[in-house]
Amino acid sequence: MAEVVAAEGGPEPGGISQAFSTSSSTRKKINTKPRRMHRQGTSGQKRRRRFGDASTQGRPLYRVRLGEAGNARFAVSPVGGSGVRAVVGIGEDSELRQAVSYLKSLSARHELKLDWLGDWAMIGVQDQSLLATLSQDVSSRRERSLIQAPADGGEGHESEEKVFQELTGLRLYAAVGIRSPLGATLALAGVRAIASETAPGLFEWGESSTHRGVSIVRIGLNPQKAREEFGREVKGVQLFYAICDGAILLALRESVLRMTIDDRLDGKGPKAPGDKAAGTQFAIDLAADKGGGLWTALAWLFETGILEDRGSRSTAAAQALLVGAPEKAGDAAAMRALALAYFGVVPLTPDGGFYRLRPEGLEDPARGTAYAPIWPAVPVAGSPLDAVMTAFARGRTEVSFDQEGVGGSPHGNPEPLRSLHVRVSLDTR
Repeated sequence: MAEVVAAEGGPEPGGISQAFSTSSSTRKKINTKPRRMHRQGTSGQKRRRRFGDASTQGRPLYRVRLGEAGNARFAVSPVGGSGVRAVVGIGEDSELRQAVSYLKSLSARHELKLDWLGDWAMIGVQDQSLLATLSQDVSSRRERSLIQAPADGGEGHESEEKVFQELTGLRLYAAVGIRSPLGATLALAGVRAIASETAPGLFEWGESSTHRGVSIVRIGLNPQKAREEFGREVKGVQLFYAICDGAILLALRESVLRMTIDDRLDGKGPKAPGDKAAGTQFAIDLAADKGGGLWTALAWLFETGILEDRGSRSTAAAQALLVGAPEKAGDAAAMRALALAYFGVVPLTPDGGFYRLRPEGLEDPARGTAYAPIWPAVPVAGSPLDAVMTAFARGRTEVSFDQEGVGGSPHGNPEPLRSLHVRVSLDTR
């Protein structure tokens, strides 16, 4: 993030301005399409703002060997509900397929073949309040001190055991496409055999239930064996999986797996595009309900970044103005004009407000002074971050490499060329 020295003015006063800079060599190469904005609906209705493709058009810009990115493409519906989901294509020549196409097991008697692996893999997590709790528990003490008051008697970092238990409670799911259900079944049977040989009696492996005709298998830990193996109680560690409609689906909770099965059977999961040239190779979706766990975790993350990067230029400039011209401190317009005349920018607080000078030093109206700090609820009401977080409903980014023929290489050998294609779409409330 850039240092917080906000300069007023521009097309949207009071809003957030984002600056994107590139090196001169990059600017010569990238030809980005003009941004397009499209709104649907009338006043009071949900508005959809779609930012058009940011693509490298014209001459091919990237020499990318086909074995690095792969050729697989997929189509997938937007994520349902609130959460985060990422899908990546696995091409025939991709390094990922080469790495896992043939895997020697830990057992001397078993070899695990993964030639049944399909053309895509997916991982995601559904929204829950635990995401906010976990984001705080894995942050450092300094990061937490920026957005919340320290606990009485000091504050220690959360134990690894507590964080581990929180991780096992996530509404996490994953899936991978398969070419052969029989091959996938045999591979899973091989994994089970390896687990039984490597750690006899540690895993409990069996059918849990069925959902819409799909068998759900549960893998758990035997409490007694786990205690003997790890020297402590290990609770709540389990994994559910199912083979459904050309994919292996996995989740840490059976209820989440059932929802993943529903999406798969209802045609909402990743699938091959109708046109081989269409689709994408990587897609990440994010949807956050205001006040939810994911929304809160994102707000804390952005707020921490803003506070860490606010630097000293804003505070130094504000103090110079307030000390040097105290007679104008109560006149916002005069202070703004003076700041622009001397510094070229108006020093603002991280929340877009004006600093004040108090006997104990410079004061941020929302956060107090260095000697009397205040920890407001974040995002601070009326701040630019609050405006962004309130307006944001969901977003999606798609990335793919488009074939652009063959070109020369530094060694004189022809190489396949590809151009980078990125599409970003945002939905506002």
